[in-house]
This record gives sequence, C-alpha cells and structure tokens, in this order.
Amino acid sequence: MISKKVKNNGVLKSKMPTKANSFFRTVPQIKPSIDQKEVDEIIKVVRSTYITEHQATRNFEASFRKMTGAKHVIAVFNATKACVL
Repeated sequence: MISKKVKNNGVLKSKMPTKANSFFRTVPQIKPSIDQKEVDEIIKVVRSTYITEHQATRNFEASFRKMTGAKHVIAVFNATKACVL
C-alpha cells in the first residue's frame, strides 16, 4: 500500500491507506482452478500422514527433478523452510 504524508500540528507523519480513505487499493488475485479429483487427492494425502513424508511428495520430487534436470529436489512445507535450507 502507498502511504500518504500528512501534517499533524506541523509534524509530517505517514498515513497508511484504509478502506475509509481514497488511497485504499487492492490487488486482484487469480482464482485457482482445482477440480474435484485434485481436491480428493489432497484430502487423501492430508488425512494419511505428514504431508512432506507422503509417497505423493516423493513422486512430486522425482517428477520435478526429471522435468528440470536438477540433481536434487527437496519439497518443503513453506518458503521459510526453503530459506533455512
């Protein structure tokens, strides 16, 4: 968001945009396209075990390694974990 500089008793301060003022803007998100088969597979993996230790994860890593030609591929749960590696 873009902040606006405003004077308050002669002191310049930043005012963050809100829905109440005209400086509020939103970034449209892309709506995901997921069919029922994908939803069913996700539910199956989530209910079965730890997500990153499931056979589906190992299959994904192998497919991604083949697709990219990378020597090593490690799926992680989130970007913070990736940064730690």
